[in-house]
Amino acid sequence: MVRRCSCWLVALSLPLLVSAPASSQDKEAAPLAVGKDVPGPFHAYNVTGVNVYEEEPKGTEKAGEKKLRYNSKGRYHCLVTHYDADPVVMLFARSLDAGDAFEAFLKKLDAKVGRNERVRLRAFVVFRYADVPEVLKNDDKRDLKARELAALSDKLALKHVTFVLAGEPEVRKYKLDDANALTAVLYQRYQIKALHALPPDMITEEKLRAILDDASTKLGAPR
Repeated sequence: MVRRCSCWLVALSLPLLVSAPASSQDKEAAPLAVGKDVPGPFHAYNVTGVNVYEEEPKGTEKAGEKKLRYNSKGRYHCLVTHYDADPVVMLFARSLDAGDAFEAFLKKLDAKVGRNERVRLRAFVVFRYADVPEVLKNDDKRDLKARELAALSDKLALKHVTFVLAGEPEVRKYKLDDANALTAVLYQRYQIKALHALPPDMITEEKLRAILDDASTKLGAPR
């Protein structure tokens, strides 16, 4: 026999629970969401680099022309700032062993960036490791991981996908879930267009292909 009194009380309470607005703490707890801006810049150790240019000063013979300042390889450099308003595939890989599916994905992503130069598609991977919680304070482990990642980049012949290393302090404001082996943040003009969070057992060809598909449809890089 159903107790009408209990059901009536529950029915009254449900709208209150459903309609209650999210608190500011709830919003801050999930900074990564489609439609939000990326949480901000961060400096990471660049394992493979990008060229950094500066304009020749006004009043000189080459005013307005760009000259190469340096390549960011082996430096701490912010790629969020570097790529500015361009469409970007930003990947956070945590203690992720580069298996066949992930390696094949990186090669496909690299080729896609190369084919979409017209729309200025960019991509980089932020590697994070549990045994290197602070990149700035763990020089030996950082250098070891950097050599391994550089070798992986060479093996895959990557030309457009940059590898960087970051620790917990650098990406803390992104509030990444450490249960995920890969988090893909696709954004343009700093606004998040698509988000993929994959635990270790979901690093599959199908799930990784969905990231490439979103780069085509949501970042305007169809090729």
